[in-house]
Amino acid sequence: MATLTFKEYVKKHDPCKAKYSDLWEKGKVTTPVSTIVYSAERPLHGQEDSMAITQCTSAKAPNVTFSLPYPHNNGVAFDTFGKMQAQTCNKNLETQHPWLHSSYSKRKVIEMAKANPGRVFMYDGGHGYWRSSIDRIISNYAQYIRTGIDPFDSTAAVSNKKRKRASVRSKEVAKEVEEEHVYAEEEDEEPCAPQVAAVAVHAREEATTHEPVAAAKVVIAPVEGVPLRPPKKVAGKDPELYKPPNAVLQNGRYAVQCEKLVAHLKRKDLWKEASDHHWREAKRFLTKTKDGREYVKGCGLDPDGVQMDHIHPQNTTPIHHIYNMYIMPSSVNSHFKDRFDDEKKNYIGALSTRMSTGFKRFYIREAGKLKIDCSKFNNLFFW
Repeated sequence: MATLTFKEYVKKHDPCKAKYSDLWEKGKVTTPVSTIVYSAERPLHGQEDSMAITQCTSAKAPNVTFSLPYPHNNGVAFDTFGKMQAQTCNKNLETQHPWLHSSYSKRKVIEMAKANPGRVFMYDGGHGYWRSSIDRIISNYAQYIRTGIDPFDSTAAVSNKKRKRASVRSKEVAKEVEEEHVYAEEEDEEPCAPQVAAVAVHAREEATTHEPVAAAKVVIAPVEGVPLRPPKKVAGKDPELYKPPNAVLQNGRYAVQCEKLVAHLKRKDLWKEASDHHWREAKRFLTKTKDGREYVKGCGLDPDGVQMDHIHPQNTTPIHHIYNMYIMPSSVNSHFKDRFDDEKKNYIGALSTRMSTGFKRFYIREAGKLKIDCSKFNNLFFW
């Protein structure tokens, strides 16, 4: 039967999660975490404002205690722990320690540290990897305890068998295709008529008595009005496609201008937070509901052909709030990608640029708090 402990089992199949194995087995774990400090006391040559970033990931880093909620406070039940229970535990951990949220990337924490010199900021260096797919490891370990058979090993064996069968089958198919090609060539050779056969024999006799003549080069003359090859289509070169809309449409496509959307988010109790849930609900309202689709049509767009663009891209500061949302045609959104340059600012207009930038500064300034209340942002200064 089973000979490995849970910690040994995790270390065998996913060593990066072994550090936190006691959290799932005993309900609590204390471990050092990564920190970042932006300090003026240790200036380095070339650093902005003569400040230096001090990153601590060694054993000298502060210890933090992680604990699971009831009924997992004494460890999870391996037989009944599944995906839903794992999601509940992960959300509880993010509530206890907001910096565990996936939006708190190292880049964002550095920005927060720059705005608050001398203050210690923690971040999850593994970006939540140690919490991902933990339900699968636990369920496999439970089966390993019951049966003594490791599902990970059996899965690997099955995968190897499938690959071998696929390799053999591909060789068989290639051989069948080659044989069919040979048979097809043999079937295409039809017997010649007597006159044609005689001409062919005469031609072979002449070929043996005369010196070979170089074959003439075949030239295909183009027919007038019909090109030999259709011209290539150059994508993304239409200057009218990315031309900024007029000022009225520019302001209307800034999502926060939709009063019904703002009221809807307040009814859903999502207005105060910047989250994936907030973003998805705003997108659903604008593309699925009657009021939202009418609003998008009023902005001169097709509700079925639009995307919600992060004005300030996610790779710099992931802010999932409609103060950072702009309604764009899908092709235009693909054109701008993760840019926030003069071309994009000119496309979305001055109001959207000023207000979204002001909200970004407010969000970064408030990010050090346990919970950010986005309703405190005063947008009157940006009109």
